Amino acid sequence: LLSDKIDKYASANIETIHKLSSNRQDLVVNLRISDIHHHVFCSQFADKYFLAHETQTPFDSLVTHMSPLGPKAHVKEYHQRLIGVLGLKIEASPSIYCTKDEKVWAASILSRKTPQVAIFTGAGVPIKQWPEKNFIELCKRLNNIGLKPLILGTDSEKNLSQKAEQMAEVVNLVGMTSSLGQLAAILERVTLLVSNDSAPVHIADAMGTRTIVLTKPNSKKEFSPWNSGHSILSRRKCNWNMNCPGFVFERSESLPKRCKCLESLSVDEVEQSILKQLRDLLMSRG
Repeated sequence: LLSDKIDKYASANIETIHKLSSNRQDLVVNLRISDIHHHVFCSQFADKYFLAHETQTPFDSLVTHMSPLGPKAHVKEYHQRLIGVLGLKIEASPSIYCTKDEKVWAASILSRKTPQVAIFTGAGVPIKQWPEKNFIELCKRLNNIGLKPLILGTDSEKNLSQKAEQMAEVVNLVGMTSSLGQLAAILERVTLLVSNDSAPVHIADAMGTRTIVLTKPNSKKEFSPWNSGHSILSRRKCNWNMNCPGFVFERSESLPKRCKCLESLSVDEVEQSILKQLRDLLMSRG
């Protein structure tokens, strides 16, 4: 089973593996938590030092410097503990630095004259996604208060964005941000991001943009945005005994196809959270 999973991972990343294999590294750091497959994968590239989180399995013998398991915490705190094994500290908040071209490109698409609400509908797996029909209804609600939301995403979100265009007034930017820097430059210019628990939340956080995160109960503590001012919408605990994992390593047939906790978040709740954030931002800016 282990071999099969590593083979699947390797076949999908063969070009990267060739580059890494051509020159072994003095230090390799595996940021994954409790993931024995990455332990094995990363260990083959470490020439001197291999830094990783403890898994309490025999594969820990591959690690030269290990961070012991501790209480459940935010993922940044896990990484702080890991880097601390080397005597280093991480004190600054996350930041992303866009190029001048990326900022000019974003400004050509998006002005800052009115409040701008961006929406990201994607997620790595279905159990992290708020229902499609809810996002479309939310776009209509935003239209009713004079806002024209921006829809962000990759090509996999095109179907939903096209439906939103047919049923509401939106700015469809799905598939237009071809790099992390372009996405960051757009998110720096918006007033607020509404998103599933996914990477754009943390990019917006790094750019100083507030977010409303729609997430599962067991993901709140570990994967919320690091800085303050954000709204995390979630149920306090799961009442359906779905056993959803907090962090999903891969697409698996054994995973639930939907998260009832996430589905139970109403459009009304999200709309009210948006209005509160916009009021708070307006008051803070005088």
